[in-house]
This record gives sequence, structure tokens and C-alpha cells, in this order.
Amino acid sequence: MSSSRPLSFLAVAGEASGDRHGSEVLARLGQLEPQASFFGLGMDCMIHQGLELSGDPAVLGVVGLSEAVSGLRRAHELLRR
Repeated sequence: MSSSRPLSFLAVAGEASGDRHGSEVLARLGQLEPQASFFGLGMDCMIHQGLELSGDPAVLGVVGLSEAVSGLRRAHELLRR
């Protein structure tokens, strides 16, 4: 899976089990592609695997349709960074 330029991966987890599973994915990708970089939203486990935080995942936490719709602006702002 080696390439001429380092790969960069977006990873997003907003809760603890996603963070744990995501960290396993990042660890495996790091083994396959040691020069890879990771950015996005996560917590301690993913940060430990090298995730560079693009923002606070708690900002995107919503419950229900109306909160999800109102949260789209925050999500869009994070993606534009």
C-alpha cells in the first residue's frame, strides 16, 4: 500500500466506543502505512494513535432531528477548517 506521497486520513468518532474502534483502525493503518497522518474528531484513544484534532467532537453532539438540523452549521464550519 506504499505510495509516493504520504496518505492522510479523516477519522471521526463522537463517543467512547467509536473512539476505541477508531483507534484500532488508526493503529492498523499506521502499521500498513507508517508515513500516514490522521486528522479529524476523536478522543483519547484516537489521539494516542496520532489523530490530529480538527475540533472538539462534543460540539457536534446532538439528540433528535431539530438539534441535528441546527448542528449542521457547526459541522460545516469544522469541515471548512
